[in-house]
Amino acid sequence: MSPCIAFGLIAVGIKTKGFSNTTTEANFQLMLKGLDYTLKYYYVNAAFNLILTLTIGRIWWIGTKLTKYSKQSRIICNKYKAIFAISLEAGILYPLFLVIHAAIAANVNVIPIPVDLTPIAIQLAVRACVELLAPV
Repeated sequence: MSPCIAFGLIAVGIKTKGFSNTTTEANFQLMLKGLDYTLKYYYVNAAFNLILTLTIGRIWWIGTKLTKYSKQSRIICNKYKAIFAISLEAGILYPLFLVIHAAIAANVNVIPIPVDLTPIAIQLAVRACVELLAPV
């Protein structure tokens, strides 16, 4: 299990314990700490996914440069072109929405209209997984 996922699970656990009874001062402080850890998890997760996306983009870029030199690399590049496109698209959209969601969640007390981008972030993450696992 990656440290990022472990940190997210710990943040959810702390937040859940804090939300169990917010009338107690200790639980209220746990809830606030859990919310803070959750926002940090969102930012770390977005950075990690962006780094992975840049790595995938670099692999795709090298693959396109290699097509000039051999027919075999051209076949491989064409075969995996859809996978690279899906990975790059999801890898750019998911961290973007995750950062926007974290920024809105951190400033929920100053935003007059309630906005929750959690469903969009979840849909982007699930879409990326489903498209990567689907046969091309």
